[in-house]
Amino acid sequence: MRWDEKKVKQVALSYNATNSQRVQKIIKEHFKKIEDKINKNSSIIVFPENSLPYDILEDIIKFAMDKGIVIIGGMEHELIDTIERKMQDLERKLPNLYQNQYDYNSFRPHKTKQRRYKKHYFINQSIIINSNGKFCFQIKNIPTFLD
Repeated sequence: MRWDEKKVKQVALSYNATNSQRVQKIIKEHFKKIEDKINKNSSIIVFPENSLPYDILEDIIKFAMDKGIVIIGGMEHELIDTIERKMQDLERKLPNLYQNQYDYNSFRPHKTKQRRYKKHYFINQSIIINSNGKFCFQIKNIPTFLD
């Protein structure tokens, strides 16, 4: 699997659109292979750090709810603006499931530096999805801006 080379050069592990789709396909295929081995209410799936693209969240949340399992995984690095936009979209599609713990605005650079760093301000977090589909994030690093 290849990371988005432009962002890797900026020290962020983030998928480009093509690789995000490829990873999503692999994860969905894996889910199909293990479906009959899952014990409802007693199984957990853990994905490694930086392995999940944000675009797969709706699918894995629905999988956790359908199978009654817990899923924990490391998300790709992403810009704060992109995360907020994707979370708003996900909240519309899956209302009342997102347990938002953070005000992402608090992680943005000071106003005097926002113009300079806005396009390079990444955050890395893990997702925890309960068997009822409720999910939240845990920030794994201090948000990073690249100069």
